[in-house]
Amino acid sequence: MSKYEDLIQKVIYACVDRNAKRFASLFSPEGKIIFNQNYCVYQPEIEKITAEYFKNLSTIKINIINMSIKKNKAFIEWDWYDYNVVKQKENIHRNVIILEFQDDLISQWIEY
Repeated sequence: MSKYEDLIQKVIYACVDRNAKRFASLFSPEGKIIFNQNYCVYQPEIEKITAEYFKNLSTIKINIINMSIKKNKAFIEWDWYDYNVVKQKENIHRNVIILEFQDDLISQWIEY
């Protein structure tokens, strides 16, 4: 397993465990997440935003459909399953995520 595959597995475990602190620790100090090309979260806010999101979920499951790693980039297609306790609803999303790495951490996460 490459160092980037290992990092991606750590991302998945942090999400499944709903551990926002561990998730945020996988980003570089300048790291950011871009959702749907119009909403950007920078490293100082990643833990807070992620914790807010996770607090309404009782279960998260992630199934990788496709993954390709080239140099310092990863292209991931996964199915994200969660159960929102506030809405009492199961959600399923197919996401495409592009990760860029710097110094063995995530410098940019773009999610579609």
